[in-house]
Amino acid sequence: MATKTKSQISMDDRIVANPALLDLLEQRETAKEALAETKEVRKAFKVKDDACKAAIKAIEEIPPYRIGRFVITKKDRAARTVEFEIEASVVVKISNADAKE
Repeated sequence: MATKTKSQISMDDRIVANPALLDLLEQRETAKEALAETKEVRKAFKVKDDACKAAIKAIEEIPPYRIGRFVITKKDRAARTVEFEIEASVVVKISNADAKE
């Protein structure tokens, strides 16, 4: 019998149970898969992506952690100046734990 393996973040994966955010992440993934070159599709993906990242930034759990099949990591980004000013922020990365990288 074939088994399906899942990516593991660490020896003791922390799982965040948040059905509303999991649903939002699944919607985001669907929009990402359907991403095309049209402005409307990209705009729809950005709306879902921004909503997911805002909800994730509100979670107090120490990253990395999983929400369903998604692995969430965060990285602080310090303020800096390139040719324009970049404000300090938190970079949120959402990846599919089931996808092969």
